[in-house]
Amino acid sequence: MDIATDETATNVTVVNKHNWGAFYGTDLDVQLRRRGIDTIILTGIATSIGVDTTAREAAQHGYNLVFVPEAMTDRTDQGHNASVDVIFPRLGKVRTIAEVLVAIEVAK
Repeated sequence: MDIATDETATNVTVVNKHNWGAFYGTDLDVQLRRRGIDTIILTGIATSIGVDTTAREAAQHGYNLVFVPEAMTDRTDQGHNASVDVIFPRLGKVRTIAEVLVAIEVAK
């Protein structure tokens, strides 16, 4: 399996997802808590399935969530927009890529 990597990134952990959500059946929660991570920035493929399910699982685990819709895609605009407009605002903050990059710089 090919994995996209950022050669400058440090402290990287790969979690192999086997279901719609990234938490069920994986050690993702343990890996994040071990590192003291309490906020997750969500992007990805299948907004209304994989991203949505992972978001709901993360919320149930008590994580703070930031959604970046312009870094997500879905098979239909309707599916994407339903998650972005209805579900995600209930679970966390919806932000642009530019807003997230600024927040990351400020946090450094």
